[in-house]
Amino acid sequence: MTSEQNDNRQFATHYGHIPDVFFSSHTNSPIEHCVSCDRYLLEAGTAYIIEKAIKRYPRLNTSDTIFEYAMCIDCYKMVHQRFSDESLERIQLYFKEHVNFQQRRSELLRKETLDINDWISSCVVHGTRVGNLEEYQIGGQFDGQSLIYHDLPYLVGLQAMDDIARLLSNKTLDEMDGFYKEFLGPPPDIEEILDKHRFVLL
Repeated sequence: MTSEQNDNRQFATHYGHIPDVFFSSHTNSPIEHCVSCDRYLLEAGTAYIIEKAIKRYPRLNTSDTIFEYAMCIDCYKMVHQRFSDESLERIQLYFKEHVNFQQRRSELLRKETLDINDWISSCVVHGTRVGNLEEYQIGGQFDGQSLIYHDLPYLVGLQAMDDIARLLSNKTLDEMDGFYKEFLGPPPDIEEILDKHRFVLL
C-alpha cells in the first residue's frame, strides 16, 4: 500500500459487524432501541452511540456491566446541548492534548483488519492495558447493524474518567447525574459512580 493509499484509508469511513462486547448484557444480542426516544436502531442509515461501563473483579476472574445504553444521534445531540460550553471545550482540549486520534486510526487501520480488541485493548488516554483496569468504559458509534471505526471505538480507564470529571462544571455534572438516573434506573453500583462522578458521556 502506498503512503497516498494509506492516507486515503485512514480518513475513510470503515464499517464492521457489531462486536459481542457491545451487545446487551441482558439479552446477549444487539441493543435495538434508543434509551431516550425508543427509536429502533438496527435499520441501515440509523446513527447511534453505545456506551458501557464495566467493573472487573480480578480475584474472581469475572466482570459486571455497571450500565449500558444506546442512544440515537438526535437524542445524543440534545443531551449534549444541555451541557455547559465550558465543560465541552475542556473535554475537547483534554482529548486533543492526550490523544492523537489521527495517528491512532492510521496505526490501527494499517493492519487491514477491523478487530475490536485492537481498538479497546487499553485506555485511549493513559495506555493502561484493560487487564490492569478494574473499572473502565467503552464507547462506539454505529450505523444500523454496523460499528463505525474512526476515532471511536475506544476505551477510557478510571484514571481518565476521574481526570475528565474534574473538568466538568457543576451544571454539567448535574445534567449527567440527571441523565443516568432518568434513563438507567441506577442500582447501587451506578449510585457509587454518580457520587464519585466516575463516568464519561462520549
